[in-house]
Amino acid sequence: MGSHPLVAMELAPCRSRHLVAPGWIPTERHANDSQESKDAYAAAVPMGHMGVADDIGDAVAFLASDGARFITGQKLSVNGGTTLA
Repeated sequence: MGSHPLVAMELAPCRSRHLVAPGWIPTERHANDSQESKDAYAAAVPMGHMGVADDIGDAVAFLASDGARFITGQKLSVNGGTTLA
């Protein structure tokens, strides 16, 4: 959505206005990933650790709240700064 402003403008009245782009969040999906892979990823995250599911949930809850009522068409990268590195 963040890459196409017309979509953001069209959906703004519906409160479907954002894109949340999470980093690697260890969940059941990653149960078989090696600890070495997890450690290597975490070492590359500028904040120095992996996120947790609540990090994503908190971001989504904010964007769905009245606190974000004047924000539209944004991509929120919740990844500890990996898109900045």
